[in-house]
Amino acid sequence: MLHRVTLPILLLPIIIVASNCRRSQPSPARYIGKYVVSDGCGQSVVKFLSGPITDSSVLVKSWTDTAYHNGMVADTTFTNVFAVKNWMTFRRANLKLGDVFTFALNQHDPNTDTLYMCPLRNFAMPAVANTVTDIQPVPQ
Repeated sequence: MLHRVTLPILLLPIIIVASNCRRSQPSPARYIGKYVVSDGCGQSVVKFLSGPITDSSVLVKSWTDTAYHNGMVADTTFTNVFAVKNWMTFRRANLKLGDVFTFALNQHDPNTDTLYMCPLRNFAMPAVANTVTDIQPVPQ
């Protein structure tokens, strides 16, 4: 009988120590955006739709697309947008213009591909560029 009482008491510290060893990583904040502009060279612009933005410097409040699309100047103004810094990763998500998707912002990813200017067109990008990761299309 003493053995049945002693064993759980001895196992209790082991269980407590083991449970403290498992550290969970906080999941990154999720955002919802819309793919609004592409120049065909990989440069892309995302309109922020929702999510917990605590730093307003990650968005441009107002930006006008002055590029030529189908032979016409777009001259369309968007609010709360940013350029996509990691254009190669973004392209692999296979999004189409107008698609809504969820994503995480990863501002300090040293392994990201970099924003570049397309040599074929003069495409004025928003002044803010962000690295987006974990891109998931929202079913429509």
